[in-house]
Amino acid sequence: MTTAAITQTGTARAIPGRSALILAALIAIATLALFGGARYALLLAIGLGFGITLEGLRFGFAGPWRAMILRREPAGILA
Repeated sequence: MTTAAITQTGTARAIPGRSALILAALIAIATLALFGGARYALLLAIGLGFGITLEGLRFGFAGPWRAMILRREPAGILA
């Protein structure tokens, strides 16, 4: 297998998992809207949106710490 084939296979596996995660979040938001009210559902949607976005951008302490452990790159921790 070439590197391109491995990358495409990894990406193909990530898409159904990501879709399932988004579907689960939408179900949780709809359930909360039904039982808790629209205000709490909106707060949950905003919180999940910010959390997923910041995690995807590797924002926070865990991303630089992981880079320090895996690649011995201390730039994020020393900043």
